[in-house]
Amino acid sequence: MSAFDRFKKLNVAHRKSDEAVYSIVAQEMEDGVRHNGRWLKALEQAEGNKEKQVAEYIKLSVESLRDEISSHSNSASPNNSIFNGRDIEELVAMLNSNATVVSLEDYFYGMHSQDIKSFINLYDGHNNYPIHISVKKSQMTSAQWLLEAGANPILKNYWGYTALDIAEHNNDKDAISLLQRYSA
Repeated sequence: MSAFDRFKKLNVAHRKSDEAVYSIVAQEMEDGVRHNGRWLKALEQAEGNKEKQVAEYIKLSVESLRDEISSHSNSASPNNSIFNGRDIEELVAMLNSNATVVSLEDYFYGMHSQDIKSFINLYDGHNNYPIHISVKKSQMTSAQWLLEAGANPILKNYWGYTALDIAEHNNDKDAISLLQRYSA
């Protein structure tokens, strides 16, 4: 893979990560979660303007979440970001782009099966595992490939959800059936 292609994939991963952070903040706000200290700081930054307060609160929330993710990533093992020349965020970008089984096999070409198993059981910058992403995007061929390669279906993401929890939430019967076969 050329340096330009790698840069392009990492740029896509960054954009997707950024969108995910905003989605988390939007979901918190929709669920009525409000951090009072942040809310008051937003009011102060908006100089008392209630309309601008929401925008400032969103900025502060996104910044806080990024800091939390960064702090968690920095304290994690160095293998969580780069493993045998492969980057978990790059794999996440592939999965978010509806990766085919062929592209997954190409990506892991030359890696030992135990190394692949270890790699696919790492979490990304948002503490989701590749199996979570495949299930969330209803990519059953990718999910099955990951499970056959050794993805652990009972790992919990940052929010405490397994891939099966996500499939059940989405009422994805194919994903539920697949995950139940590998969880037994």
